[in-house]
Amino acid sequence: MTPDDLDPIKRSGERRPWPWERPAAAAAVEVALAEAEQSLRERLVEEGRATRGAARDLFPHEIRAEVRFGELERAHAETAQLLARRLEGIRQAALAALARELAGSGTAADVVARLAGLLSPLHPDTLTVPVDTEPILAALLAHAEEAAAAVQAEARRQGVPEALLPRAGLTPAAQELLAAQAAALADAPVERVLRAAAEAATLGVPSTATAAQAARVALDAAEAAPTGALDDLARQVTTRAGGAGRAAGAQAAPPARSYASELLDGSTCGPCAVIDGKEYATLAAALADYPDAGGYRECAGGPRCRGTLVFVHGEAEPSR
Repeated sequence: MTPDDLDPIKRSGERRPWPWERPAAAAAVEVALAEAEQSLRERLVEEGRATRGAARDLFPHEIRAEVRFGELERAHAETAQLLARRLEGIRQAALAALARELAGSGTAADVVARLAGLLSPLHPDTLTVPVDTEPILAALLAHAEEAAAAVQAEARRQGVPEALLPRAGLTPAAQELLAAQAAALADAPVERVLRAAAEAATLGVPSTATAAQAARVALDAAEAAPTGALDDLARQVTTRAGGAGRAAGAQAAPPARSYASELLDGSTCGPCAVIDGKEYATLAAALADYPDAGGYRECAGGPRCRGTLVFVHGEAEPSR
């Protein structure tokens, strides 16, 4: 054997990497692949097909379904924020009404008793707050209609002719459900104001306090109470409205296949991680797991589930 026999260029006419050079070459390939994958993710986010905080990449059936997850998330966030602003307006009205209600109390004990009475479901009196549920219901119905339209847009992008896509509308039962949820949502700020005020008056007012001092403690506590629970409730109801809309869109033009999708939830719970990507042979079977298409029925977060259903018209290869 000569030195030339050890030279890869002279031996084969081309440069081959030495064994110790191969790991670096493999690492360079891995980096290039990772960069390509990241570039694809960014493009999908820019196109609205994926969300920046998604827990995984899109499944093949989700790509075929032509879902715009980014647009769904945007519409959901905008509606939830609109509802949160409505609830804040109701909360401020409740605070003003409570101040008027407590102004005529004779003693601190009267303040405590009055607050307890306003909270009791057996008490004939309630706090009079001008609450208009119509704007809340209108926002929920608009969100549902947008979600239904999104499902039909997905079908059109899959090649379903316009003539096979009748206008999707909510069922009377779905409309009644959203109306009840709008009313409950509007009542929530009033109940939370009263509860925070009553707890503060019961626990934080000394026996020597005057009625005015007791009222001030109660009102200050109600004003300072966190509003995160109201924001969370707004998101839950928005999810239900969006799910009802997606269900209506799918029922108007039933798909060939339906799939569970937990893509939108970056903190996926155990049950949702298991169901993610499941294929359903019928829409009815899918809606049994995702009532009104808005959240998995066994999600550990209950109504906070952001899972949904995606729909494929025509045949599709299973992706899991």
